[in-house]
Amino acid sequence: MWGFSRRAKRATTSRPRQPPGHVEPITVTGTVWQEQFNELWDQLVPPGGCAETEQGEAIRLAGKLSREILDNGSINWNSDFCAMADALTAYPTSRNSVADSAELSALRDVVRTGSGDKTELYRLTELTVAWVLANPTPIPLDGPQAYRN
Repeated sequence: MWGFSRRAKRATTSRPRQPPGHVEPITVTGTVWQEQFNELWDQLVPPGGCAETEQGEAIRLAGKLSREILDNGSINWNSDFCAMADALTAYPTSRNSVADSAELSALRDVVRTGSGDKTELYRLTELTVAWVLANPTPIPLDGPQAYRN
């Protein structure tokens, strides 16, 4: 079974993490969203801080929220995590949208409380992966975010 704690350990993949300012399309070889998430994490998420692209930041937020809720039991939950949930749930309905705004609104409302379960967090992560793959051209992340890293 796939677990979010896997993200904390960088795997050796066939594609190294993208260098700053990359413009090549984002691609993965995995066939299921869990494998794709792991590849995207390895390619797009830096060891610390925000990602440089919207795609990387969306993957980072999905992992960060899931880890806090599922692995840590929301022990560190605060307003920054609520802001992260708001930011994350905005991505799948932007640009080349892959999600219904009503479904994302419902997921956001649950995740913002820090009480989402595996089903809800996995669905949100699945939609995030789908959004990244539907928007493969790197989109630079604009300015400071409304949450701490």
